[in-house]
Amino acid sequence: MSNPQVEIDGRHYFGDIADIHAICGVDVRRALIAEFGGQRVSIPSVSDARLANCQLARVIGEEQTRQLQRRFGVGKVSIPIGRGSAITSAYRERLEKARDLFADGASLSQVASALQITDRSASKYRARLRAAGALPPPPITTESQPA
Repeated sequence: MSNPQVEIDGRHYFGDIADIHAICGVDVRRALIAEFGGQRVSIPSVSDARLANCQLARVIGEEQTRQLQRRFGVGKVSIPIGRGSAITSAYRERLEKARDLFADGASLSQVASALQITDRSASKYRARLRAAGALPPPPITTESQPA
């Protein structure tokens, strides 16, 4: 039943979370992303008597946990980071600061230093901002050839 990719709420999901959405629905997907975003979650091999004490079952309920056990077996599933996570929010804040710095004429090194990131990361931020139209494209340079 593996869904390599599914679009949900205007966002593309891959792998385990797409399967979880198909099996358990939107509420379970959202609960898992909110609680475990960016982590691998264990699907336990517990009996019904002990399922109530399982962390996963406390978040999504015993029946939903049983459905995941049937689909995935015992093991771990990967849960993506959600839009509202602290990690995503921090990245967005850094990207906005980078946009302001680049717009003010800062160099890659200046942006990297101000945001405490590498020059390579600053370069990726700039490329992403340009691709999104938040920064103008790089100037076109024409090299004059010697006569």
